[in-house]
Amino acid sequence: NGREISTSVDGELQLYAINGQLIYSGFVTAQRKIDLARYGTGVYLAHFSTDRYKKTLRFFHEHE
Repeated sequence: NGREISTSVDGELQLYAINGQLIYSGFVTAQRKIDLARYGTGVYLAHFSTDRYKKTLRFFHEHE
């Protein structure tokens, strides 16, 4: 729905505002959802890593 981030595997997640400010950092378990409702409208970077791979996602979140 664009208001949360969810993962299908366990891993480390870091969520950054586009200006580089770290907003969230921690270990997330599979199927855990990170609610974005408290964050303002803007572009964010999500870095997700496991022992097998690393992914970076750039996305736009619109606060309702």
